[in-house]
Amino acid sequence: VVAAPPRPRAGYPAARRRFAMPSELEAFCCLERFVATSSPRYFTPTLDGAAVGATLVDRCVLATDPALHATLATRDGALEDLFAFPLLASCFACLPPLREVVRLWDAVFALGGHFPVLCCVALALKSRDELVASPDPAARLQPRRLPPLDASALVAAAAAVAP
Repeated sequence: VVAAPPRPRAGYPAARRRFAMPSELEAFCCLERFVATSSPRYFTPTLDGAAVGATLVDRCVLATDPALHATLATRDGALEDLFAFPLLASCFACLPPLREVVRLWDAVFALGGHFPVLCCVALALKSRDELVASPDPAARLQPRRLPPLDASALVAAAAAVAP
């Protein structure tokens, strides 16, 4: 008697492709190649790539929503230092839940090394009303005070930010 293979579980598509998962060595080689080609300055001891990305987030928010940028500019570097840098330096891993972070990583691998910058901009724009109404908008930007990550909504919002 031959047993039927187990049916894949419904849910996130990557979970259904267990048979195609690379080995740990192959996954590391893929990550190393991605970093070397997409963002070579990211994994340096001083995290230069994350700092440059945070500056780029600041400039993108200024270009897309000057009023929000003016609200956040009341405190020097709030958008860059308190918000964008921790998100970019941790690859969004400082936001719960981890399963949504992994889904966001899938989008980053599919769409390119620039995509986390667009995700930061989209996250700031998504929180616009709360930030403008807050007496201390810089405090609201800290990753621990942000709502739980919804990767699908964030990817859609980030794609809408790009021209």
